[in-house]
Order: sequence, then structure tokens, then C-alpha cells
Amino acid sequence: MDPTVDGPTVDELRAVFLARDFADGEIGSCGLVATIPLAAMRLAQLTHAPNLQLAMEGAANPSPRYLFEVPVDPEAHREGEAILDLYDLFVNSERGIDFWFMSGIQIDRLGNLNVHKIGGTRERPGFRGPGIGNTSVAMTSKRWYAYPGSHTPRVFVEKVDFVTTLGSGCRAIPGYGEGCRYVLSNLAILDFEEMTGAMRLRHVMPGVTVEQVQAATGFALLLHDEVTEVPAPTAQELRLLREVVDPRGALRRR
Repeated sequence: MDPTVDGPTVDELRAVFLARDFADGEIGSCGLVATIPLAAMRLAQLTHAPNLQLAMEGAANPSPRYLFEVPVDPEAHREGEAILDLYDLFVNSERGIDFWFMSGIQIDRLGNLNVHKIGGTRERPGFRGPGIGNTSVAMTSKRWYAYPGSHTPRVFVEKVDFVTTLGSGCRAIPGYGEGCRYVLSNLAILDFEEMTGAMRLRHVMPGVTVEQVQAATGFALLLHDEVTEVPAPTAQELRLLREVVDPRGALRRR
């Protein structure tokens, strides 16, 4: 059976787009249960970046046989060069990580990410997010990518209630990287204008219009001169993704 007969899902499109943005020899990192980032890094290793290094929360350069979805899955460590804990990841971030991935409960027009709270006070928030201890990894890496779980006006807000991680504002701080390079949602792929640092619509997902993306965003988006559909994967990329990286179909279930 040809594994590429069915068209790519939104999550597969996000993984392929990310994979193409990594360079050979870079060091990337993601959380333990981050299927899209892990799929992107593994796909890059199998295509144009065989020397891409994975500094994971569980192991250095593991080779999982599928995209694990619980942190206790032994595949998280399979064939790893070393077992790492969160402290090791902090140390690696100080030594230099090229890219990192973040999700969150809010993201604003400058790419600032909120993982901590919405509303209320600092002591008694209206909604308490999971918080996160490794935001320094994103802040000190050369760049980071956001992949929010949904694209709605409640997630894409004019100004986040709490700044967990700086977005495009990182560019102005000596010793920090470029901040958030791309936001990859279920509706679109967005970047940030060079001069203002404001979020800008670059690609839409298949079947999605610019108007639909704007209606799902809580602030006015800038637009590229030509907003196009997200680039499709090649047959080889889709085959590797489905046969080698994600044979259990984690990216096809949502």
C-alpha cells in the first residue's frame, strides 16, 4: 500500500515545514511529549540534516521507532548517546542550543508567549496554566518556534496576561537570539516583520482563507505581499514521515 495516497494532515504539514528550516549540524531540543517538534527533527535527520543533534529532556540523540506520547515510554531513550535530566538541559542551553519549541495558553502580536496565568492576580489567577521551568532554553537559544494547540481569539491575543517567554523582542537584548521565528497553528504559519516585530501571515493551511485566519486572531495581522498555501511535502518526505518517523500515525489522528 502506498503510504502517501492520503494527503498530509495539518500536523504533518507543520512537521515538514519545520524540518526544512533546520540546518545540518545544528542542536535542537524539545519537550518529552512534543510529537510535532520531534517528528520534524527526526525527518530532518533522515533527509537533509543527518548531523542534526537532539538535546532532549530524556536523552541525547535518541532514535525512537515511533512518536511516543507519554513521557515514561522507553522509546524516549532508545539508542540515546546519554541519559539527560532537566538540569542537563539547562546546562546545554547555556552552552548553546540552536532552536527550541514552545506551546502555550496565549500568544500575542509580538510573539510573547504565556504559559502561566490568565486573569486574576499574580497570587490568585483566574486560570492557572502549567507554568514551565525551562523557558530559559527558548530565551537563550538562537531561535524558537511556537506551535499553539488551537488558533482562536482567546489564544492569539493583543497582549498576553503574563509574559513567560519573549517573542520578537528578544532581538533587542544582547546575548539573546532572534526569539520566535515562526508560529505554526492549525490554520496558518506566521512570522514576524523585521522592523516592527509584529506577527505576519505567511501561509494558510489547505482550505483555509486569509479572512478565516484573521477572524480567528484577536488582533490585526500583517500580511506578506503574497500569502500562499503552506508548501506541500514531497512524496519522499511523506513516506519517511509515515513509515519511519510516525508509523503509529500520531500526526494523523488529530
